[in-house]
Amino acid sequence: MPAEFFSHQVSIPRGVDHVWAQLNEVDTWAHIGPVDNVSDPVYDDDGLASFRWSTSVGPRSFQGTAVRDEFTEMERMSFILDAGEMTGSISTELDADDEATELVVTLGIEAKGLLSSMFFGVIRDAVGRGLPAQVDEFAHRIGA
Repeated sequence: MPAEFFSHQVSIPRGVDHVWAQLNEVDTWAHIGPVDNVSDPVYDDDGLASFRWSTSVGPRSFQGTAVRDEFTEMERMSFILDAGEMTGSISTELDADDEATELVVTLGIEAKGLLSSMFFGVIRDAVGRGLPAQVDEFAHRIGA
């Protein structure tokens, strides 16, 4: 099945502890990649463990889940995304100094079914064009 990865890096003028706390808030993940809305967060001792998400494509709404996959406190967090026909991952990597936190967001998408495979090029192009602006806004929300 076709798959693609996209990445964008931004600098946030806040300490890593603030950025990490924001990454553990479910609302932070709205509007990144295919995620339009978030709900039903589940937390464990390490922070945000999973949530439900939805997106709209034309008149249709799709529901999905995000389950934390990798976790290194104050450094890396990733989620596996599943929405039936499409699957993927979203990960964040942090690198901090005294004045700012560098944030790299990487989004992977993969078609799982015949229908999503047929439209994968359109989906890939839309996600690839949108991710930089989404990550910039993501960083603005986190840094505020």
